[in-house]
Amino acid sequence: MTPQPAEGSAPLLLAVCGASAQVLALRALQLLLESGEAVELVISRGAFEVWRAELGLVLPVNPAEQERALREHCGTTAGSLRCHRWNDQAAPPASGSYRLRGMLILPASMGTVG
Repeated sequence: MTPQPAEGSAPLLLAVCGASAQVLALRALQLLLESGEAVELVISRGAFEVWRAELGLVLPVNPAEQERALREHCGTTAGSLRCHRWNDQAAPPASGSYRLRGMLILPASMGTVG
């Protein structure tokens, strides 16, 4: 049985940085969606380049087109996915008052983590 998030639970934020091992971010996204999670996704500008180099995946910059491309690549319609541009300071997750259940940073280099 696939676990389901609690009704009305806050989404998870998946932030994808430009470090190597982008397959980790893509697989995490797939697993989160398949388990019915609500995911807010932000992919850094550098990560777009690394996805192209490591995965051969060219993602559109437009968030709605990103969502379609990622769902197709992950092969799932489950869960909830909302993509945001890396420079969208008006995106809901950019607000300190936006409720999130947690944040994953994948992959995370030591430079990103600090």
